Amino acid sequence: MAVTLLVLVTCIVAMGLSVTSLDRSAAGPLVAVMLLVAVLYYIVFGGIVGQTVGEYITGSSTSQPVKLNLGAVAARTRAAALRDSYFIERLGEWVGRSLSGTWHGPFAHFHKAGRGL
Repeated sequence: MAVTLLVLVTCIVAMGLSVTSLDRSAAGPLVAVMLLVAVLYYIVFGGIVGQTVGEYITGSSTSQPVKLNLGAVAARTRAAALRDSYFIERLGEWVGRSLSGTWHGPFAHFHKAGRGL
């Protein structure tokens, strides 16, 4: 999605428009386009191919059904989206644990004083 956004901004600049033309009125269409790209990504790579780009890079493989029908594509799409969201959740937990001792956020003093949860 980041690459798509980069291409969009490059095309806007190439057409002679300023980047400031992406104001609040463009937020809705941009979100719709990015959601469409994300859904198509999971349908094509997760559902039809059976492996997203991240799974390909990491060497993960999933079981490949012999025949692809609409139900199998839907099940594989759902599984790919859930695997990716689980990975993002685990990545967030890992980053949170690695930053827990050095985090100086607005609530660091609050939690340090024993007033937190």
